[in-house]
Amino acid sequence: MRAYFRGVSLIVVVWLAVFLAGCQGVAKRQPDALFVALGGEPGLRALVDEFIAVSAPDPRVAPTFAHTEMRRFRQKFYEHLCELSGGPCVYSGDPMAEVHRGLNINEMQFNAVVENLQIAMARQDYSQPTQNRLLALLAPFHGDIVVE
Repeated sequence: MRAYFRGVSLIVVVWLAVFLAGCQGVAKRQPDALFVALGGEPGLRALVDEFIAVSAPDPRVAPTFAHTEMRRFRQKFYEHLCELSGGPCVYSGDPMAEVHRGLNINEMQFNAVVENLQIAMARQDYSQPTQNRLLALLAPFHGDIVVE
């Protein structure tokens, strides 16, 4: 009987250790330096709004957004930037390739969007290194967005 309780107590100790380790993963982690440099949630939300303000009248990219539900775009773009920059968000949108499928985005349009994002970041007074770090995180999505 003693061996049984020793076995049970070992199971309880192991389960408790696993549970507590899992709880540490649930605890809010510190945001990455890039997320902080971008101004956290308010800074990124302002950046997304500024990007939309710059892109909306741009004839190079405005047609791409013609059938976009802007409230959803605003939220998903924020989530995407937040997660990429090391913030506490989780992007809940579709994969980039799926989002851009059928839009037939060419290299010129892609570059115009990058340019508009750079204008928006400059208007938000982000330093050049901060801008470069964010752009470097977005660059790998080029292949999912541009139709060759």
